[in-house]
Amino acid sequence: QFLSSQSAESPLWVDALYGKGVAQEESKQNTEAIKTYSDLVKSNPDSRLTVDVRIRLGDLYILDKNFTDAIEQFRLASQTT
Repeated sequence: QFLSSQSAESPLWVDALYGKGVAQEESKQNTEAIKTYSDLVKSNPDSRLTVDVRIRLGDLYILDKNFTDAIEQFRLASQTT
């Protein structure tokens, strides 16, 4: 990867990754959106977007009938402050 770890923590990078996930979601590229959102919460767990991203992940997992992971994402979203 050509980006430094500092780039991954940049608010602009977080916004860009979030936008990429939303675009993938809207294009019905659910597997890709799950990967993008997962990368976002892994690299930026304290982002202001974490709760929204976890809820989106939960919704995507429901669409994939992966209820165990959906429940986990909703649980994590409810614990995020």
